[in-house]
Amino acid sequence: MAFPLLKEFGARAAVFLVAQGVDRDNFWRDAHAEPSVRMLTGSQIREMQQEGIAFGCHGMTHRNLLRCNDAELRYEVADSKRRLEDRLGRSVDTFAYPFGAGAFDPRIRGAVVQAGYRLAFAIRQGKAHPSQDPFALHRVLIRGDDTRLDFALNVHRGKARL
Repeated sequence: MAFPLLKEFGARAAVFLVAQGVDRDNFWRDAHAEPSVRMLTGSQIREMQQEGIAFGCHGMTHRNLLRCNDAELRYEVADSKRRLEDRLGRSVDTFAYPFGAGAFDPRIRGAVVQAGYRLAFAIRQGKAHPSQDPFALHRVLIRGDDTRLDFALNVHRGKARL
């Protein structure tokens, strides 16, 4: 886990939690193609929060929001926000769309705004800039298989691979 290094170097980070994934595994995965990965526990989240790690929401169940009706969308966006706020004991102001850049539209963006988030992130590689829509911000994506060079390129220019 990257947390010990972040702590050692005083680096800041944001982690987007799947509300029903806390204390579980990545239950939303394709079990035939992806391994089970343990998600953060409540005690890990509390420790990280005390060290300044920020937490945002990544939905209730990591569902593709384009496939949700209005009630399901509220559950994934607004109910997950409330659940995480109760768990964290603080406001959750940021959202990361599950499945990234192509998996949200004006209806979904509107649900995120209506739920009370201040910012939302898509998987559009690159650094966020003030000129971008605050509900479709770019982000630097760090993958588990990134090399040290990939990591350095991600941090410095916003993406490792061209």
